[in-house]
Amino acid sequence: MARSRTVRLSTLILACSLAACTVQNVPTGTGPTSAGPVPDPPHAFDPTPIGIGPVAPGYYVADNAQIVAIEPPRHQVHTFDVVTGDRVSTVDVPVVPLKTERVRLERVDDVVSMFVAGPHTAIGQGTQSDTENLRIMRVATDTGQTLWTSDLPWPGIGKGAFDVLHVVDITKDHVVISVREDRTGPNISHGSTTVVLDVRTGEQRWRKQRFLPFAVAGDHLVGLAPSGDGYRVEGLRAGTGDRAWTWSEAGLERVEIYGEAVGPDLIQIGTHSTSLIESTVETAHLVEIATGRTVVAVDPEPSAARQAGRCVHDGDSLVVCPILGDTPALVGYDAATGRERWRIDANTPGRKVPDLIDARHGVVYVGNKTTLDGRTGADLDVNVGAEVARVFAGYGLRLDSSDRLLIHRAVR
Repeated sequence: MARSRTVRLSTLILACSLAACTVQNVPTGTGPTSAGPVPDPPHAFDPTPIGIGPVAPGYYVADNAQIVAIEPPRHQVHTFDVVTGDRVSTVDVPVVPLKTERVRLERVDDVVSMFVAGPHTAIGQGTQSDTENLRIMRVATDTGQTLWTSDLPWPGIGKGAFDVLHVVDITKDHVVISVREDRTGPNISHGSTTVVLDVRTGEQRWRKQRFLPFAVAGDHLVGLAPSGDGYRVEGLRAGTGDRAWTWSEAGLERVEIYGEAVGPDLIQIGTHSTSLIESTVETAHLVEIATGRTVVAVDPEPSAARQAGRCVHDGDSLVVCPILGDTPALVGYDAATGRERWRIDANTPGRKVPDLIDARHGVVYVGNKTTLDGRTGADLDVNVGAEVARVFAGYGLRLDSSDRLLIHRAVR
């Protein structure tokens, strides 16, 4: 579960063409209604899903119970109800070309909004030259109303072979945008620019070059900044861009951040070092975004044949991390103290290491339609009805082999 935010609107968003985006095999009236109680966490799923699509394989999933997927011509966003599969609204998005990482959804001031970023050219009048802008928009998903549009002059945006735009995160105060214009330098942060805007007005608060952002928690933003031939992890104050902390570990040759935040306030950092005996060794650390304090050192004795996978947070007090490689394990940690709660590995009598899927409010979802008790790691249910890839309040999601998005409603 990437973020722990509560959103009451149970909708799903697909950015695609009207012809390509259709609702298929939609059963209605067989599960809970949006007005009824929502199982959270879900303990069992309806094996018969609602099917929508096919959708783009790189669909984006946010933990506010909404989904974004994109297919050409990428000009419209369709909102669907997750219970019935019915289309709720259609929104035109005049920012092209639209890509998955350029859209994010969030509830701000009780309005579920879509934040979109893309290159935009303002055609000059008379003898005036055209102006190339980075355009950021906030659109209400239920009405399609554009709440604000911000055009930032940005010569050459969208024309480079390596241009990457990314709506990184949304908070109650800030919109964080990443523009990566050049990935040919010694590290990926050299050609990156971070832009932070006011979430209610779209006004630019600050801009910082040579910084690649990943996540925001409260008033702090974490990302990568250049350091010699590599890069370091820095925490910035989201309101001003001032540096708040720098994370470092002695003897490291390389450091990276594992995507988005883990839960509401942690980031997963991967470190790599080389010894005379072994080749590159990777260690993972869960670090507080606000302070830079290391909370969990995942698998403190790694080897070249063993590394930590992507950790998940249950939204309460549990972090679960998979250890991959020759000697796999699944480990549950206390998210506040870093204390190991339980472990399943080759030395656990009568157990085999399961594949980690997700975690939510004390329930850990693993392979073979099984759930674990987040307090102990013991089996909770051995058949939850369906194999899902992500879990939300009231339902689970997965893609099938035909790229249809399947929504399994929670039945308890």
